[in-house]
Amino acid sequence: MKKGILLALFISAGFSALMAQSNKNRGRIPVYKTPSNSSSVNNSYQRGQVPQRTIRYNSFEPSVNISIGYGLPSVDEKRMADFFGANRGNASQNGTWMGSIDYRFSRSTSLGVMVTHSNVSAPYYINSGANYGDAYVNGQQKNTAVMINMVNYFGNTNGAVNPYLRTAAGVNIWDQTYTEVANGKPMDYVTEPGKFAYQASLGAQIKLSKNAGLFLEAGYGKYIAAGGLTFSF
Repeated sequence: MKKGILLALFISAGFSALMAQSNKNRGRIPVYKTPSNSSSVNNSYQRGQVPQRTIRYNSFEPSVNISIGYGLPSVDEKRMADFFGANRGNASQNGTWMGSIDYRFSRSTSLGVMVTHSNVSAPYYINSGANYGDAYVNGQQKNTAVMINMVNYFGNTNGAVNPYLRTAAGVNIWDQTYTEVANGKPMDYVTEPGKFAYQASLGAQIKLSKNAGLFLEAGYGKYIAAGGLTFSF
C-alpha cells in the first residue's frame, strides 16, 4: 500500500508538469496587427508579406489557499483493536475534521500541509460462555495525521468550478485507550496502528467569490467523502 501511494505521488508530480505545459500553451492569445508600412485597406497585405503577430499570456498570480472541512466516514474505525472472544459493537465517531494550507505556485499545482483529526469509540461484548452479550471493554481511539499535501488542478482552472486531484502522505499520531468494564483498568497490551498516513481524492472547488468558495471530495485514506470551505489570498 505504501509503495502504491508513493507511486501515485510521483505520477501526480509528472501529471502536474504536463498540465503546467499544456496550460501555458493554451494561455497564448494571438493578436494580429496590420503591417506598419500599409497605407490603406487595399494594400494592407502585399504579396509575400506575413502579418505581424503579437503573443501575450493570461496573467497568473500565485496564491495561498486555506481549506477547512469535515469528512465521513472516518476510516480510522477500521484501525481499532480486535479482542479474542469479544465482538466490537457499533462505533461512534467525531470527525474526520480536516484542514490544509497550500501555496499555489502554478496554474496546475499547489503544495502544502494537511492535518486531519478524528475520535472513534466503541464497546466490545463477550461472544461466548455464561457472560455472553455482556460489555467487556470500552475502546477509544484518537488520531491526528500530519501530511504533505499536493493538489493538481485540471480542466478550466479559471472557471467557476475547478476540478482537482489531491494526494497527501505523512504520519499518524495515535492516542488510544481500551478499558475493562469489570474493573475499570486500562489494557496496556494493545498494539499501535500503523504510523503511515495518506489521502487520495478527486474533488472540485466551487467559487462563491474571488477569494472564497466551497470544495467537495471523494477518495480514500483518512475519509471517504469530505466538504467544506476554501479561501484564497
